[in-house]
Amino acid sequence: MLDLARKKLPAPGDNHSEDCVLLIISKIKKTQLTCNDVQCHIAVSAAGNTVANILRNIMETNATGLAVFGSSQVLVEENHISRNQTAGVSIGGFAKGEFKNNTISENEGPNVKLSASAAPLLFNNVIAAGHSQGLVFCGSSKGTALKNKIELNAMMQVLIEHEASPILQNNFVCHGKSAGILITDRSLAFVGQNDVCANEGSAIILAEHANPTVVGNSCQENGRCGLEIRQQARGVVLRNAFVRSMAVSILVSGEATPLIQTNLIQYGLHDGVLFSGTSRPVFSDNRILNCQLIGLHVRDDARPVQAHAHAHCTRKRKRKYKTIRKI
Repeated sequence: MLDLARKKLPAPGDNHSEDCVLLIISKIKKTQLTCNDVQCHIAVSAAGNTVANILRNIMETNATGLAVFGSSQVLVEENHISRNQTAGVSIGGFAKGEFKNNTISENEGPNVKLSASAAPLLFNNVIAAGHSQGLVFCGSSKGTALKNKIELNAMMQVLIEHEASPILQNNFVCHGKSAGILITDRSLAFVGQNDVCANEGSAIILAEHANPTVVGNSCQENGRCGLEIRQQARGVVLRNAFVRSMAVSILVSGEATPLIQTNLIQYGLHDGVLFSGTSRPVFSDNRILNCQLIGLHVRDDARPVQAHAHAHCTRKRKRKYKTIRKI
């Protein structure tokens, strides 16, 4: 066991870019880093086949707050990781373990970044007020983010790119300065039962060749679209609620070919659903209610399949169904 309270640490407010404590844990069966009563400015790097418990530390103003890589098995709990120059937490290699009940905030780079083949559990963390993205999955990472509070980040709250295939479930993704969740490249992600609300950009964006499963999310009062599907993105979009979007509630453009089924689109301030470009969505059994403009709008060379949605718009309440309009 390493007792950080006995280490000589820089005083709060000093420049720690070179003087910060850097702990290298390698080829150790079990290590515990615990600090309850001192403000520790530390960066922890766990490498090799390591089991490490990292509990109740403060990691501030380093290059990176906490880096975990190799084949490490870690428990990272109740730490405060903030104001670091790049990432707050960087997890790579084949690292696993649990990161729970931490506060990770105000870092210059991503607050949390998973890369390579990392597959940890992120549970009940606060990931907030970063100057870049809140949570990034890249490479071939396969982690699970469950019941985290992701808010007030300057760029995408959650970015899933490359061939990452994480599970993002029951998270609160709100009040971001840009989009809520962006899934791009060839990512295969599961995004389920999240609250994605009050972001300044769109709630969820699928781009490039992304092919995720998006199920049971509540997307309300976002500054742009509830859902954007661009380029050649595919994916399955089931049983979500897109409510009070400031722009088009669901926008499908480019050559996108998603399956959009059994969703609720309601109280949008623009069109309920807009298909454009040469998109070929499969669109069935959705409800489009109380949109301010057109319920289901098809333009350009878009050709939706199985357009069986019920559309009820505020401007013509006497009509039960609104005809699909193509221009």
